[in-house]
Amino acid sequence: MANVSREQLAQAGNEWLKLQFITGAEHFKKIFSEVSTLDYLTLLLLRKDHGIHESKAYLKDIAESQDMPMSKVSKRVQKLQDAGYVDWKHDKGGTYITISKRGEGAMKLQEEKVADFMSKTIEVYGYEEFIAMIEMRKKLHVVMDNILEQEQ
Repeated sequence: MANVSREQLAQAGNEWLKLQFITGAEHFKKIFSEVSTLDYLTLLLLRKDHGIHESKAYLKDIAESQDMPMSKVSKRVQKLQDAGYVDWKHDKGGTYITISKRGEGAMKLQEEKVADFMSKTIEVYGYEEFIAMIEMRKKLHVVMDNILEQEQ
């Protein structure tokens, strides 16, 4: 690190931020037309972590798995329900959600758009390079998470 100035570090951080939030957001606006990026990611998370496309996901389990307050989970789920993407129900186990037919349809259309975009991107960028870049980004996020945890 002796060869890298504070100015260079700040510049590298600024470039990373621009890529993460500005450029990425512009790309997402162009790709995500069926559902919002946040709704899509939330529904993907619910499918993956809670198998919601096959059954139901209890809000308490979502809150616990995401280490998120129930109030925040409830607000997010309410937005999904207002958009018609999930159905919110109750049983003996508590409040749960299922992905609605509208939600499944929107996800399917959006997944096709993502697949089309990625097909074109990987055709130019290269599959192996793309996978290597994803792995490097995962490693970067682990490093950043560890640093943030140590600072708390």
